[in-house]
Parts: sequence; structure tokens; C-alpha cells
Amino acid sequence: MLSYRPQPSPADPFVALVIYLIVLMGLVVAVSGTRDRRELAIRLFFLYLAYNLFEMALKRATHFTFYIYPIRGFLLLLVLHSWWKARRQGAQNPAKPPLQAILKVYLFLAALQVFNPYLMNPIVGAMAWYNDFIQVLLYFVAFDLMSEWPLVRRFFWLTVWLGILSAIACFIEQAVGPEELMKSYPTFVQLSHYDETGRTFFRPMSLSIFMEVFAIAMMIPLLMISTGFHRKLLLLGFIFACSTANILHGVRIAWVTAAFFAAGLTLLNWRRSVLQAVILLVCLTAGFKVAMSLTEGSILLRVDTMETPMQTYAETRLEGLLALVNLIARYPFGQGVGWGSPGLRFVEFNSTHTVLYGFHNYLVDLAAQVSLLGPLLLLGFCYGVLRRGLRAYRGLRDKEARAYVACMLALFGAITVSFFGGGALGSYPANEYFWFMAGILIRVASNHYPAHREAVGFSPYRRLQAFPAPR
Repeated sequence: MLSYRPQPSPADPFVALVIYLIVLMGLVVAVSGTRDRRELAIRLFFLYLAYNLFEMALKRATHFTFYIYPIRGFLLLLVLHSWWKARRQGAQNPAKPPLQAILKVYLFLAALQVFNPYLMNPIVGAMAWYNDFIQVLLYFVAFDLMSEWPLVRRFFWLTVWLGILSAIACFIEQAVGPEELMKSYPTFVQLSHYDETGRTFFRPMSLSIFMEVFAIAMMIPLLMISTGFHRKLLLLGFIFACSTANILHGVRIAWVTAAFFAAGLTLLNWRRSVLQAVILLVCLTAGFKVAMSLTEGSILLRVDTMETPMQTYAETRLEGLLALVNLIARYPFGQGVGWGSPGLRFVEFNSTHTVLYGFHNYLVDLAAQVSLLGPLLLLGFCYGVLRRGLRAYRGLRDKEARAYVACMLALFGAITVSFFGGGALGSYPANEYFWFMAGILIRVASNHYPAHREAVGFSPYRRLQAFPAPR
């Protein structure tokens, strides 16, 4: 199979400087026009999500130069700093989110594994902790900041627009040629497959291979609650575009996540699910037809494997799950975090003493990094969020509020199930959305809300009131 590797270019530092200036301009726009600390924190978080969407393309443009890597961490630190300021400016005794004890142990366990002797170099572990685990704090950010339904609605619409941008980039890359772009701007991980003759096909991956799934998920409730014909028609077009783009990516775990989301939403919203299912089916069928045409049928090789899901799982995923017993026996306290970290590209270390396992199972991979306690803590957290979120959903009466919560419950549950088959929390947007949606769901379920609206810098959605006050 063909493979291209990033090679540094003399122009990389200059391109990185331009990117820094653009990010600085985005920060100026985000902080202008508001003195409310909560609104500022929300705007910074939205900027952080937007930058993450483009980060892979920016890394490719600079041939993965080290200068690009600090930007995401810097933006996240700004979000956390602004959130902490808003938290201190708010109530004297702000409510503490449930399940935080589980997360504290989870983060502490991962931090200890930075210094695991098997890892040899703590720099690798530190970068992995920053890349994979620090996003847990977004759970607390969402719990404190997302205190009104209009803010949730803004979050949904931001996701929609990010998904559309990702789809547009996918179409552009498909038109230019994924292999041509890969030759000029290669990546370390490449989306490619080959047919029976050995011919290699590259698939588009400029922005995000998952953002279209999240956008589709959040467009469904927006479509159901929208009243204007033109807005409904626009959302239908967006769903079709995102469906087509995601099929072009050819990433099966993204398709599986979308399928589990649809199943979860159907169970939660049974009475209205028939229309939603028909809409999704029509858009996916049309998207498949377009994708087949754009790829001259090569994407069919990936789609065919979905016709026999159990066989495909046994051939590509089951081996990783079966390795769990041997893994625990050999490394009962874990191998240390960072065996898939970007830090491996910048340091040299000897790993001949460690048996490296290849997994398509995030829970097994997590057990390899931090011991079996890691996946047990994560699954316990997921169970707590889903149980509390489902209880809150059953108590909601407003149509729009139910639509939002049902969507987040179904999507959070789909991500959780995907852990068993290749889904992971080590990349955008799954990591950020997983923890942030968990925070919103727990905020809704905990019933610690202000009784009045606060100015958020945008016109509130008038049909919904603020989250109910504590009882």
C-alpha cells in the first residue's frame, strides 16, 4: 500500500506564524463586546471547538511542525481560566456536579501513569495526558456555564455549522484528489484502502471524520422544532451534505456511531421517530448514491463490510478484546499513557522491553495505559450520566427541551457503545463533545439552576425559559 510521510519545509515557521496571527484575530473577536465572564468563557470554548476542526488541516499545511501543537493547549487554558473566573464571580457556594469523585480518581490515575517506568520518557506521557485526558475538565465547564436552554441551542447550531464546514472541505478534497493532497501534505495516519487488484484508494480527511456525524445528530432535533419551511429545507440539505461527506470518509466506526445514535433516539422518542428515521434513511441513501458516483464505486468496498457487521467485528475488532486477559496478566498496573501520543514524534526512547498491543477497542486500550481500573471508572461514569440524564428526560415537558436532551442522551450513549468497537476519546470532536455533553446532561438532571434569565449576548430563544430553579 502506498504511504507518504510528512517532511519539514523551510516555509513551515512562516506559515505557523500566519496561523498564530489568525488565531489572535479570532481571540480579539471573541472577547470584544462582552464583559460577562460566563459569556466570555462560552465564546472562548466555541472558538476552541472551531480551531480544533481546522487543526488537522493546519498541521498538514505546516508538515506537522512542533510550532502548531501549543495552540490548542493555549486555547483550552484560556477556556479553563475564563470558566474559573466566571465560577468565582457567580454564586458564593456554586453547586458541585455529581460523579466528580469518579473523575478525580480517573484523572489522578492517568497522571500517575505519566511516570510509568515502562513508558521510559515522561514527556510522551505528559503530552498524552494533555491530549487525551485534560478534556475531562470540560464536564465541569459545561455544568457551570450551560445554565439556560438558549445556550444549549447555540451549542447545537455551532455544531451544525462546523459540520457543514467539514463537509465542504471533504467535497473540495474529493474534487482535487485525496491522493494528490496526501502527496503534498501527508499525514502520519492516512485514510486509505485497496481493492482486489492491490490498487490503493485514498479517502478525504482534511478536517474531521466525525464532525458530520455530530452535526447530523444535532440537526435532527433542530429540524423537528423548526417552524419555518425554508429553515426545514435548509436543514434537510445540510443533513444530505453531511451524510454524503461522511460516507466519502469511509470510516466504519463513524457509521456505527451514527447507527447507534439513530437507534437510541428512536427508543427515546418513539412516537415521533418514524419521520426522523425516514428522513435519515432518505438522506443516507441519496448520500450513498452521490458518494458512489464521486469515488467511481471504490467506496463500495468499505460499505460492503457493513452488510455483515458481526463478521467484520470478528475479523477486525474481536482480537483486541480477547487480548485483554493477556494484557492484564502481563501489565496489571498498565503500560503508561502515551503509546499513541504525538509526543512519540518528538522524542526518542527504547521500547524493546515492552510488548505493544494493537487495539480497535478503546476500553482495552485504556486498560493497557492505566490498568483495568481505567475502563471501569469510565464505564461507571457513563452509566451515571445516562441514568441521571434519562431520569431528567422523562420529567421534561417542553418539546424543545426534550428534543435537546434526547439528542445528547442518544449521542452520548452511541459514543459509549463505540468504545467496544474502535471509538476513542483521543481525538476531536469525540473527546470534547463526550465530556461537554455529559456536563450539560448532569446540569439538567441536578436541578441546580437560576430562576431568571441572564444576558448572554445573543437573543434568547423565547419559547423556552431558563432551566427550572432548585426544588
